[in-house]
This record gives sequence, C-alpha cells and structure tokens, in this order.
Amino acid sequence: MAWLAFLPLLVLPTPQSRWERLGVGMIFGYSHFATALHWLNTVGFGAGWLLAVYCALYPAVWYYLYSAVLWSLKPRESLSEEQSETELASAHRAGAALWQLRYRVAVGVAALAAAIWTALEWVRSWLFTGFPWNQLGISQVETIFAFPAWDFGIFFISFLILFTNGLLILAVAFLLHSSRRYIPLLVSLAWIVLWVAMLFPLAAASPSHSERLKGTTLRILAIQGDVPECRDWNEQIFDMAWNRYADLTREAFRACAENPPDLILWPEGALPAPITYAPYATRLRKLLQELKTPILLGALDIRPQPGDPPEEAPVFNTAFLLDADSPILANPYADRGEYYDKIHRVPFGEYVPFGKYFPWLVDAIGMGRDLTPGQNYKLFEIKGVKIGVNICFEDAFPEISRRFAQDGADLLITITNDCWYRQSSGARQHRNHAVFRAIETHRSLLRSGNNSDTCLISKRGWIRDPICGPDGSAFGPGWHLYELNDTHFATTSRVSGNLFAHLCALATLLTLVWLQWKSLRHHAKMAQVMKTAHEKK
Repeated sequence: MAWLAFLPLLVLPTPQSRWERLGVGMIFGYSHFATALHWLNTVGFGAGWLLAVYCALYPAVWYYLYSAVLWSLKPRESLSEEQSETELASAHRAGAALWQLRYRVAVGVAALAAAIWTALEWVRSWLFTGFPWNQLGISQVETIFAFPAWDFGIFFISFLILFTNGLLILAVAFLLHSSRRYIPLLVSLAWIVLWVAMLFPLAAASPSHSERLKGTTLRILAIQGDVPECRDWNEQIFDMAWNRYADLTREAFRACAENPPDLILWPEGALPAPITYAPYATRLRKLLQELKTPILLGALDIRPQPGDPPEEAPVFNTAFLLDADSPILANPYADRGEYYDKIHRVPFGEYVPFGKYFPWLVDAIGMGRDLTPGQNYKLFEIKGVKIGVNICFEDAFPEISRRFAQDGADLLITITNDCWYRQSSGARQHRNHAVFRAIETHRSLLRSGNNSDTCLISKRGWIRDPICGPDGSAFGPGWHLYELNDTHFATTSRVSGNLFAHLCALATLLTLVWLQWKSLRHHAKMAQVMKTAHEKK
C-alpha cells in the first residue's frame, strides 16, 4: 500500500494558508505514527501517542514545503495596475495541485517532493539523538523492492516509493485531461527507475568469497527464553529466569550432541540481574564449565571503583563474550575481558534527556536509572569470524551496523529484549529494521530476542529459521542451532552509506533558498503594482 498511500495528498489541491498546510500534514503524520507506534503505550504514560506527536512534525514540514513549491510554480493570473487591492489580494486563490503543472515541471516536482521527504527522514534519524523508526522504505521488507538498499540504503527506497506515487498521479491526471501522449513516458519512467534500481544490485551481487573465511563453518545456538520483563526484580524472579534459560540451553545441547555449537547466544536482558550479581556470576561459571562452550549474552554491568560508593558506580548495557575462565565471573572488580558497551541508549528507557536539570522528569517517566554510553565499536571473534553486535534498537541506525562492517565484521548479531512490549507489533517492526541492516552492509545478521523473532537474516534480507512458540507464533520459548558458512559471511567490502540522503538534504536546502527568493520577488512585485495603482488614484 505504500506505493499508493500518498495519492490522496498528491492529487488534491493544496491549501494556500500556511497553518492549513501544517495542519493537513500534521493530521496525516499523526494518523500514521499514532497507530504504528501504538505498541509503545504498553510501557505506560501514553508513550506511543506522545512520540507520535513529535514524529508527525516531519510529515507536516514535508507537506508545508511541498505545498509551497506548488504555489510558487502555479501559473499566476495577470495583475493589471487598474485592479483594486482586494482583487490583487484575492488573485491566485484557486488552489495548487501537482497535476495542474506542465508535465516536465510536474515530474521534477514529484522528484523534489520525494527528495524532501527523504531528507526529513534522514534528519529524524539523528536529531535529538535520533529515532529512525519506520522509514517509508521499511514497508518493503521481504520483497524484491528492498534490494535497492544493497547499494543505496534505506533512504533511497523511501525516495523511490514517494516518487512513484507522484508519477502515478501524473499518469492518471494526463489521461483524464486527454494528454495521452505523455502517459507512456511517465509510466515507462516509473518502471525504469524501479527495475534499474532493483536489477543493478542483483547483477553486482556475485563477488568472490573471502579467502580468509574459506571453508569456515560456525555453529551458533540461539536461546529464546520468553522471560517476562520487570522493572523491580527479586530472587524468585531471578531464579525463574535462570531456570528457563539454563534448562533450554541444556536441552538444546543434548539434542545437538552430534554437532555441538561453537557459541551459545542469549539475548539482551535474558536475566534481570546485572552480571556482577554474585548468584548470576556463580551459576553462569558453573554452566560454562559444564558445557565447555563460550556464551555471548547481554546484561547490565555495574562497574564499581575501589573506594567509591556503590550507588555512584556507572552502569552499562553490555554484550559479553564469556567462558568459564572469564575473570568478571569471579570478581566484579576484575577485567571485563571481551565486551561491547551499548553506544546508542534508548531515551527515557536507558536515560532521561536533561534529567539532571529536571529530576521530576526522571521520577515520572524514567526507568529509575541512567546508563552510561559506550565509546568503542568492539568486534568479537569466534573461529576467525569477526562479529559486530547491535544491542536493542541500535540496529535501527544504519551508521552503527555500517561502522561494524567498515571495521571488518564478517557477521552481524542483534541481541534484544522486546518483551517490554508484550505480544505487540513492536517486536516485528524492530525485526524489520534489522533486515535492512543486513542488506545495506552485505552481511548476514543473526537476531536474538528474549520473547520473539529470533531468526537468521540473509544478506539479501530474507528471514530464515525463525524460532516459534508452541502455538506457531513468533512469541514463546525455544532454541535453534544456526549453522553459518561462507555464504553467510562478508563477501564484499562495499558498504552503503547515507550519501543519497545527503544529496536529498542538499536539494531541500536549495529549495528553501529558492522559495525564499521567490517569495521576496513576488512580494516586491505586488508592492510595486499596488504602489503604482495607488499613485494613479
């Protein structure tokens, strides 16, 4: 439906009033985001509805600029010096629409509208720490229309969708106005853009395998425990979570006795306790001694310094690669060994923006903690395979996965805990973003979730071997042994960037400059006409 979703906005004449333009765009944007982010309301205080207000500002700005461009290009009525001021002020009130323009200009405006939308999506991905959730291109997950992200990134797909909406409008409009000679041009242009964008990466997608990884097979045992999340845990809750994950892991090892795994994978927050909690460290060390296999997991890490009060110790959201001899399992002050600290924290979940200035905001909205951000993009290595790990919604940011790939990662892993949102659409939307990180970086991505959507995502974006619950849904406990080989690891050094989004941002800035110049010129002309008419009176 994304290929048709913008038709109502593009076909109707846009209002001349600035506030009406913003209002129409705001209603359009809020209608989308309030429903798409409804799953966030499960954490309380109407989080989804509040965030939708902020996200809707971007479609509002887009529609405002798009309308301004149409009004600036609309053929103006001739203004004579004899017209009254009222007639001059009411001239040019009939409305402005894309199909009213000359076809060559209309195609350019359709492309410009797509560029402005794309630029605003890019701004949303970094402004105020960024929320690049549900870009328009995400709608094409697991379709052939996702392939252009292989070379151009997710933002190019957003551009392609909106540009195609515009071309469809023009094709229909020219048909209704008997300008049939332009229809083949517009339709052909639409499909040439689509298919060239899709077939180009397919034609270039057969590079030779890396000699360093030739013949490598990596077996990763992923465990999905489906442990309910809680803000305040106790010993009973910890025991329940531990028994769930330990029992599932032992069960999987017995079933995989003939092909034992090289790595055990637990998700972020598999257990509610920090890694420095003594019972957690002790039990984990005994399990690792029993299974004789390293484990990659996500946990909170409290790092106290000798002599400092425990309550002042920094807390990190960390991915650990542990074995039975890892020092941290014996001493909370010891070296952390192989670890990666989450760099991009979740606002209001892992920290409260400006919390130190507004402590009441921390009490009202925060999760009772402010986590410390990581600084380094650490790669783990198993059997010569370098692995970059995204924690939680870090895989929604193209830059993080791209940085891992640029640093030499052969495989990407996401560890996450989406059970905060229960059995809502949040987990599936989160998984869809990971699909595009695999496509953009040309690396397979293994996703590990606590309650849902543990799966392997191929470099082409296809989802393989998802863990399903007893009822066949994506939710519930389970395990799967993923056998990865050369076809899953990095086969090319090319990594997509945000260059296309930057070009769209440049086009948007030039549009703003042009609109300002056009407005000043029009106002000067109107003032001159009115002055001349006044003098003649």
